[in-house]
Amino acid sequence: MRCSTSSTFSCFSKRRNFCSQIFSILVSLELSLLCFVPDANGQATVPPANLKIAFIGDQGLDANAVAVLNLIKAEGAQAVLHSGDFDYIDNPAAWDAQINSVLGADFPYFATIGNHDMAAWRGVAGYQQYLMNRLNRIGVSWEGDLGVQSSFHYKGIFFVQTAPGLAGFDSGASDIYIRERLAAERSLWSVSSWHTNMRLMQAGGKPDEAGWGVYEESRKGGAIIATAHEHSYSRTRLLSSMSNQTVVSDSNTLTLTKGHSFAFVSGLGGLSIRPQLLSGNWWANIYTSTCLSNDPVCRPDARHGALFGVFNVDGRPDKAFFYFKDINGRVVDSFTVFSEVESPLVISEFRLRGPGGAGDEFVEIYNGSDYDLIVGSPDGSAGFALAASDGTIRFYIPNGTRIPAREHYLGVNSNGYSLGSYAAGDKAYSVDIPDGAGLALFNTANPANFTLANRLDAVGSTAENNPLYMEGIGYTDGAPGEVQYSFLRAQRAGLQTDTNNNANDFLLVATSVPSGATQIKLGAPGPEGLSGPVQRNAQIKSSLVDPQCSGFGTTLSACARVRTAEGANSTNAAFGTLRLRRKFTNKTGMNVTRLRFRVMDITTAPESSVADLRVLGDVGSFDVTDSGGNTVIIQRLTLEQPPAQPNGGGFNSTLAAAIIALGQPLIPNNSLNVEFLLGVMQSGNFRFHVNVEALTVSPATTSANIRAKTAGSRRRK
Repeated sequence: MRCSTSSTFSCFSKRRNFCSQIFSILVSLELSLLCFVPDANGQATVPPANLKIAFIGDQGLDANAVAVLNLIKAEGAQAVLHSGDFDYIDNPAAWDAQINSVLGADFPYFATIGNHDMAAWRGVAGYQQYLMNRLNRIGVSWEGDLGVQSSFHYKGIFFVQTAPGLAGFDSGASDIYIRERLAAERSLWSVSSWHTNMRLMQAGGKPDEAGWGVYEESRKGGAIIATAHEHSYSRTRLLSSMSNQTVVSDSNTLTLTKGHSFAFVSGLGGLSIRPQLLSGNWWANIYTSTCLSNDPVCRPDARHGALFGVFNVDGRPDKAFFYFKDINGRVVDSFTVFSEVESPLVISEFRLRGPGGAGDEFVEIYNGSDYDLIVGSPDGSAGFALAASDGTIRFYIPNGTRIPAREHYLGVNSNGYSLGSYAAGDKAYSVDIPDGAGLALFNTANPANFTLANRLDAVGSTAENNPLYMEGIGYTDGAPGEVQYSFLRAQRAGLQTDTNNNANDFLLVATSVPSGATQIKLGAPGPEGLSGPVQRNAQIKSSLVDPQCSGFGTTLSACARVRTAEGANSTNAAFGTLRLRRKFTNKTGMNVTRLRFRVMDITTAPESSVADLRVLGDVGSFDVTDSGGNTVIIQRLTLEQPPAQPNGGGFNSTLAAAIIALGQPLIPNNSLNVEFLLGVMQSGNFRFHVNVEALTVSPATTSANIRAKTAGSRRRK
């Protein structure tokens, strides 16, 4: 993270799935910074609703090519991906003019080099330059050699372009490039595009040209494979091996994962139409001039057309609908695709015993995306299952359950869960999870399908021997026994970490830290479920209470921070307190009926080289004076319990603005000034990051509740 030294600044992160605006303060005795973390590079995290992209190839310069472009326009496509072979006469200017005549000069038109494009590809008047000019006009940036070995994002879709099998353009490492680009990507949808084929990945007479590496690396990365070259349309079933044509499912509802994908040839862009010469059980649909006898999936008498993909349908960013339509209006193929390539669900917090004994346990699941997730198991089982490494399901999230963006789902053991007054469970179970056992979340409730391909997330200790129930190196199980503790997914720079390494991704927090302990951080279990407040960093904005005083001031000033010896005690404030004041403005468009702040990162016990801070609670409000002489009200924040935190709060502790309630909401565009009270047990540089969490309702709902409450009070009188 690179930041300036002004009081407000911007930071950027590459992890879009977990990226969110956070309120964070990085403070030393001389420096106080307020940091907001937006989405990386300004990219959309998911496609806009009903984003339609047309996929074509093998175009030409004639009436049929223009008819396909007119079809694309009439269908309302918002972009084109052209997988090679443009005009066949090496005339980039004429080809570009043909596109402009129908779709316009600023239409998003992306193209990958084909074998008939190589001679006129380079140079100031080459195809590539025309494509560069178009992308520059519409503000789309790319990485690499555009159309040859490149990648870019467009409206939440990640595209990778390569040139396997094209002499002079094929680097010989297209498969490695695809692997590396997809491994670093966190988009829900990725498309891997090139022109040539392998013989078994087309329905005509093309030989092996592309090599299996590009197919397999695209499949492993969960990318849709878009090709052309053969002048027909064909689409495979969902495959777990391209080179072996291993069919996962013959359903027309496909679920993409890292390991399961499909390939298509969309080569009816306008030139010629060829017959079917090859068949196999891995094909879901073939559209050619003539078909082989008795082929069950082939349709003859093909006409030119395009495959259309509509992303983010039915309010589900993880759902897409595809259909191939020809210029005569005939739809010859249609299918639905769900993406579980980058599942936003992770195990975010858990414990396997507590003060109530072995059954005082819970497992929290978090949707870290910016979109609501609707649970739907691809194998038709009951839902998504949370299982321990003994193979037994503890609970499942039923199909149809909506887990809103940045919200949690909570499973609790009904035989001992002791934090019900802090967070109610969404699903109960009664079979104890053994200490140190691994946990895994699967996209199925059928134990026979508990495989790596169906696993969404896992966490296990170093004692776990089954790799299906852990990621990377397991966490060291130093759980302190039957006390208030939990294992918490760490946040760094405001982002939940998911490096696929449990040792790196989880913190052990407890309400007390034994002398000499180094693994345990001061903090508190803080389970969350569907009924709890939701992270609202992007909609409830932070600012200074007194913009004219961003530094230190007196207790009665409205300045950003106050350092005082008041409240000094040996338990949680040996060196007095630090008070941080901020204004929070409701930009949700709704009434906020509950407001709290969750500590996501803090320098606290045990620390030796930096400050040791303790989060303290208080009640009520007090008046201060700003730089203009005006009286300003500051609200104190209450440290939420259970659990009791006599040593002060730390990681995962929550502070509530008690003044906010259903009958006294924070209405849209109104603000609340609050004070974060921190006990100082050891001086030094420190970090303090919090997430804003809130419950919201429509203003009309709040008004109705207030009227009902008032009427009830009158009746009681």
